Amino acid sequence: MSLQIVCKHIPPAQATDFLSAALDGMLLARSACAQAAGEWLLTFLETCGGQLFTEVPEILSIVYIRMPTMQQDTLRHFLLEAVSVLALYHPGAVIDSLLQKQLPMDSDTEELWRVLGGKFFVDHFLRVLMEKLKNSGSDQPRTSSAKPEADEEEAALEPLKMTRAISVVVSALQSPEAVQRLLPELLPVLLKQISATVGKEMPSSPLSTRGKLFLKGHTSDDNPCR
Repeated sequence: MSLQIVCKHIPPAQATDFLSAALDGMLLARSACAQAAGEWLLTFLETCGGQLFTEVPEILSIVYIRMPTMQQDTLRHFLLEAVSVLALYHPGAVIDSLLQKQLPMDSDTEELWRVLGGKFFVDHFLRVLMEKLKNSGSDQPRTSSAKPEADEEEAALEPLKMTRAISVVVSALQSPEAVQRLLPELLPVLLKQISATVGKEMPSSPLSTRGKLFLKGHTSDDNPCR
C-alpha cells in the first residue's frame, strides 16, 4: 500500500499527533528510520495539507520546537520542506503563525522565511504578505483606551515584523529579475510603512509614471533636477 493511500485515511483531527510521531521518529539514531519518518511527514502534508488550515499554527509550533534538535542537513531539510508545503496550501495562515515570533528574529525563524523565498510560489506568497502589511494597523485610528498596553505594543510591532519578513524573503529570491518584477508592487507598500513610522503622509500617487519607467529600465530625457 502506497504512502499516499495510507495518509488519505488519517483523520485531520489526528494530524498533529501523526506529525509529532513522525518528527519523533526522525530523532532515532538509525538514519534509515529517520529518513523514512521524514518521508512520511512530507507525504502526509503533500497529500492532506489542503485540509489542515485550522491545524497550521499547531503544526508550525511542532516543527519550530524541534528545529534546534535537528541540525543535520538531511533531517532539517524535511522540516523546511514541511513548512513550504503548508505555505503552498495556506500562505496566509503560515504568515500569521510565523509573525507570532518576537523581534529580533531568531535564526530558525529567519531560515524559515528565507526558504519560502526560494520557492516557485514566492510571488503569490509575497503578495499575501504585502497585502497584510498594507492592511496592518499602522494606518488605523488608535484606540489606546480600549486595548491593554501589551496589545497596543504588539499591534505596533506587527508592521515591523512584516517588513522584516519581506526583507528576508526578498533576499532569498533566485534572480534579479524576480526582484525587479515585484518592485512596482513592493515599493509603494514599503514607502507607506516608512511614512507611517516617521509620521509623514505619502503623496497620493506613491509610484509615479517616471518611477514605473525607471523600474522597467527606461530612461528619460528630462532633467531629474528640475
